[in-house]
Amino acid sequence: MIKKATYLVSIFIGEPTEQHAKIKDIAAQVSGGEYEFLHLHRMGVFLVLNTNRDAGQLAKSFSQATAPDDRIFVCELGQDFHALGLSKATYWLSNHLVTKPQTLSARQGNPFTDA
Repeated sequence: MIKKATYLVSIFIGEPTEQHAKIKDIAAQVSGGEYEFLHLHRMGVFLVLNTNRDAGQLAKSFSQATAPDDRIFVCELGQDFHALGLSKATYWLSNHLVTKPQTLSARQGNPFTDA
């Protein structure tokens, strides 16, 4: 049996198109309706959802509603969270968070020069 996990999905939109309207439908489909938009704006989307899919599968699903110059970030959430000015997020996570704490993955060197 595959267990559900809670994910944060962030989509950074370069230029809004009609294709982006499918984001809500994909969120409903991959989560079975167990999702909440934290921020929905013409240039970006932030949502939390529960699903039995992994981060790669979620990114692939949401890429169907994005343009080539958009960016998608998917991250599994742990037990420790805090939101300021986002009471909707706090409420949803307090009532729906299913992710269990996991061990830290092995750290690797940062290839980016802005660290």
